[in-house]
Amino acid sequence: MFGTMVEFYANNSTDPGDYYIGEKLRMGNGYLRRMDNPAADGSSLSCYSSRAGQVDVHYSSGIANHFFYLTAEGTGAKTIGGLSHNGTPCNGDSFSGIGKEKAAAIWYRALSTYMTSTTNYSSARTATLQAAADLYGSNSQERYIVSKAWAAVSLGTALPDPGGNPSPSPTASPTSSPTGNPNPGNALTNGDFEQGATGWTQSAEDITNSTQQSPHGGSWYAWMMGYGSAATETLAQNNVAVPSSGTPKLTFWLKVTTQESGSTAYDTLKVSANGQTLATYSNANASSGYVQKTVDLSAFRGQTVNLQFAGQEDAYLSTVFLVDDVSVG
Repeated sequence: MFGTMVEFYANNSTDPGDYYIGEKLRMGNGYLRRMDNPAADGSSLSCYSSRAGQVDVHYSSGIANHFFYLTAEGTGAKTIGGLSHNGTPCNGDSFSGIGKEKAAAIWYRALSTYMTSTTNYSSARTATLQAAADLYGSNSQERYIVSKAWAAVSLGTALPDPGGNPSPSPTASPTSSPTGNPNPGNALTNGDFEQGATGWTQSAEDITNSTQQSPHGGSWYAWMMGYGSAATETLAQNNVAVPSSGTPKLTFWLKVTTQESGSTAYDTLKVSANGQTLATYSNANASSGYVQKTVDLSAFRGQTVNLQFAGQEDAYLSTVFLVDDVSVG
């Protein structure tokens, strides 16, 4: 990435900047590697998958190179430095880039401030999103495009489009769920997620209206995990007043899809109240659609609690946990 930036900065008329690596080596295909289309060399990976950690690092780094190119230049065919480039996304998306200078600034801050020797791709995504927030704002187009570029290399989902507004709500006018509030006496704020992240604290921008998955109702839902590598995420709501009478319970709709097989719990989603685990779901709970889950909150009757969904994924194969229409009553 920075070698490419140096080439652009040098602005050598006999070797103009481009996103090809080693194009002067007189190799048969005209280059050693390509950042716009890493897989074109026959070995590098353009898209993230669970096998990324099993190939040579020079080939798996193609995923990050592809991310950088898409962040800088966006999708579509163009000529750069006299060479043909085509930022083909892995998810069929289309978007414009933020420019190579901003892309480099974000990667440099992520690398120098947040990444360590053990950073994997999922944590690199988190690092660059934080770096973009630091430099340009948490509701900036720059941060949004970073999330789009990661989704375009098959890692995570894109954030809601801020629409150029420096401090928007998740949507200008959130739509109501067709099913309405699943529990009119819901003690939770925004249990159906139709107001975006309002009321919730999330570690990885899980609350989304992405069309890559389906909500249980309405347009918004929580998409947790699905990296295919070691990762953790949390989604929580504080100061939830558990009813003081009757049999209070937490209900929600859960859809689990996985690349795992068998009944061994490799990837989990744990539900807790005040740090006490109340239920655990895993790849073994895979289902073709949403299934309603109920968790007894009688032990917390009349108390104010912190409710949390905590996802954890191992190093191999992915599991996606979709959560929607959450209610306490």
